[in-house]
Amino acid sequence: MKSKKITALFLSICLIFSLVMFTACGKSDTDTGDAADGPRFTIGVSQANVAAGAYYGSYRDSLIETAKELNVELVLMDANSDAIAQNSQVDDLIQKKVDGMIIWPVNDKTAVPAFQRAYEAGIPALDADVPMPEEANEYMIGFSGPDHFNQAYNGATKTFDALVERDGQDKTFNIVELMGMPGDFSQQKRSDGYEAAMKDANAKYGEGTFVLLDRQPADFSPQKAQKVMEDYLHKFKSIDGVLCVEGATAVGSVNAIQEAGRALGYETAGGILICEGNAFTASYDLMTQGLIFASTEQSPRYAAKCALTELVEYLDGTNTEPVFVNYFDTPSYTMFEVKDYEKPVF
Repeated sequence: MKSKKITALFLSICLIFSLVMFTACGKSDTDTGDAADGPRFTIGVSQANVAAGAYYGSYRDSLIETAKELNVELVLMDANSDAIAQNSQVDDLIQKKVDGMIIWPVNDKTAVPAFQRAYEAGIPALDADVPMPEEANEYMIGFSGPDHFNQAYNGATKTFDALVERDGQDKTFNIVELMGMPGDFSQQKRSDGYEAAMKDANAKYGEGTFVLLDRQPADFSPQKAQKVMEDYLHKFKSIDGVLCVEGATAVGSVNAIQEAGRALGYETAGGILICEGNAFTASYDLMTQGLIFASTEQSPRYAAKCALTELVEYLDGTNTEPVFVNYFDTPSYTMFEVKDYEKPVF
């Protein structure tokens, strides 16, 4: 009898334990977004070129962090600036049956068929950083990125105004431009922005006030930028302004000018003024020292977070309204305002 009681008690304990575990681990059909259930969505990403510079790597790092916050899985791919390879990557993501895609196009024209194939496969795709031509709008859910043209235009305008303010209008200002990687969309748009700013500055102060001596690619590399700038300093006796595609290029320019013993900065008589497309950690520090004059705040971490959040909100139905001109704020500022802006972490 005692044995039967013990057996019955043991079975009762097992039953209670099983019920507790079932209740603790079980979830209703309406429970979503819990890591225990697995990722909410699988997102495929084809990035133009992760190795092109610090900005691109930081963008990817932020995608990974944001994916954890939003409980989504990423399938990350790098096109290495190869438009054909990127189209193949999109086909691979379609085969993997991802729930959505973020495509940072290598080229806005060649990427149109990639967006079309994603659309025909029923996979929502978001355009990142490189605005696509209008013909692609029907194939994508929207765009998220900076306005590269206006970033360059605004920074250059501040630089041209400062040169006239400091040195007077009765002078010809010689300008050189250090570009990014040939074929890169952001570098081309920034170069267009610099050109437009110079045209408008000449209209404002008199035709010929600003002269572009030359422009050369520096491939987003501080080392190559330094070499290009060294060549310019030997070639041109007078340089008043340097337009740099971004922070790494500006750092290389500063190094070259300092090593050549040339005057640099707004507060130095006849000092060369440097304008950069957007600030990096090292260039921000140089700006606080007055060695870079104008810049733009553009965080790759914020950019990546905006893009992934926009796509996830579309997938979960929070926001399904397409936005094709969704530029996030990238204010331009000068060395006199730098302390009002957060230091970049890339």
